Amino acid sequence: HDGTMWAVDFGDTLYRLQGSVWKPVIGPVRDVAAAPDGQALILTSDGKLFDVLSEAEYSPKPPDSTSPAATLVVDAHGLPWLQREDRSVVRFDGTAWQTVASAKDQLAMVTAGFDGGILGIAADGQIARYEPRRNTWQPYVTGGQTVPPMRQIALSPIGLPWGISRAGELLAERPLGAPPPPLASPSVFTRLLTWQNTGGPTSLVGVGQDGTVYTVAPDGSLWRRRRGNQWLRVQVEGQIKAIASGTEGRAWGINDKGGI
Repeated sequence: HDGTMWAVDFGDTLYRLQGSVWKPVIGPVRDVAAAPDGQALILTSDGKLFDVLSEAEYSPKPPDSTSPAATLVVDAHGLPWLQREDRSVVRFDGTAWQTVASAKDQLAMVTAGFDGGILGIAADGQIARYEPRRNTWQPYVTGGQTVPPMRQIALSPIGLPWGISRAGELLAERPLGAPPPPLASPSVFTRLLTWQNTGGPTSLVGVGQDGTVYTVAPDGSLWRRRRGNQWLRVQVEGQIKAIASGTEGRAWGINDKGGI
């Protein structure tokens, strides 16, 4: 949010760039997430939650579990969500930790939007929306149609999902009222791009706070969405293994050599 650069080395230690020097913050790190206001939280390899700004362990601590925390998400309010290895999910609602998905729910992943929305992917690939008032997950349905089975999703600034289907297609939901493109599919999701020039599916997608979109092809090449269905290949060194979209067309990536 404030332009600070962060990186995790091959030993899973988190570093922050201060001036021209990378300084270690904490390690070993399992995951890191940031809120829209710039707050950053870290999930350490031993399951502890660490607040970067206060440089202290997050309080109150997450509830104990026989299944260790695997991934961390921070929502629009700066509150943490933890998904464990058994795929159960807990969140801190501002006053207490709450279980929002059990192991039997088998959520494949959870993502948070800047509009406050929370989406997850169920075991069958269907997208589910979290309903906080009832503490339940409901099928994500728009206009009477269900989203195709997905394997990765990310939310745009206005809360509309982008995702990669299990078939490897990059998909994005169109805002209601938008004119349909020529020969549009009747699905609520509109097919934007299939990486035909690489011979395989899209592997990663990142959506920034202002709608900046980057994708990574299976060969590690990086692509930026310009207008509509126009895509520009971005020349980078090596193959991209991780991508995080920023604002104003910027993005941060890690290549196959560990370079940023």
